Amino acid sequence: MQTFNLYINKLVHAHAFAFGIFVSVFAFVFFAGGLVVANGQTMGPSDSKIVTLQVDGQERSMPTRALTVDAFLKSAGVSVGQYDLVKPALQTEIQNDGITVEVLRAKPVTIIDGATQDRVMTPYTTPQQVAAEAGVKTFSEDNLTFVDTENFVDSQILGQKLIIDRATPVTVSLYGTPAATYRTHANTVGDL
Repeated sequence: MQTFNLYINKLVHAHAFAFGIFVSVFAFVFFAGGLVVANGQTMGPSDSKIVTLQVDGQERSMPTRALTVDAFLKSAGVSVGQYDLVKPALQTEIQNDGITVEVLRAKPVTIIDGATQDRVMTPYTTPQQVAAEAGVKTFSEDNLTFVDTENFVDSQILGQKLIIDRATPVTVSLYGTPAATYRTHANTVGDL
C-alpha cells in the first residue's frame, strides 16, 4: 500500500500541470452535472423585461431595461408623431414581461359630410372611430364609408375619404302615442 501511495505521489508531482487540468475539468463536469440533476437554470438580469412591439403591421419581441413605454420606444429607435397613437400611453411603466406596445401611425382622412369637408390626421382604422375623434356626431343609422381617392390632383384630397351618408330623421306618432323620432334611408313612408 505504501508503494502505491509513493507511486501516486511521484505521478502527481511529475505531471502536476496535467493533473491540475484533469481536476478542473472533472470539477466542472461534476458541478454542471449537479445543476442538470438538480434542475438548475440560469437567471437573466431581473431588471430586463421582454416587450412585444407592433409598428406598421410588423411585430417583434425584444428585451429592454427601459422603465416607461416612452423610454422603450426611444431605445428601439421608434419615433412617434404628434397624431400617432401609442397603446399603452407613453407614461405607462413597464413592470412585467409580456407587455405589448402598439404604435398606430396617423394618416390623412378627409371627412365628407354633405356639403362640408374636414381634413384630419388620425391613427384610427374604423369610420366610426375617425368620425368620433374628429368630433363629428353620427347616429347608428348613418352610413359611414371609406373611399380611396382616385385622382388626388383633381380632387385635392390626399389619403382616404370618409363619406357620411346621413339617415333622414322622421317623426312618427301612431294611434295617439307620443311622437318618436326615427332615422331612415327609406325613400317612402311605406318603406319606412
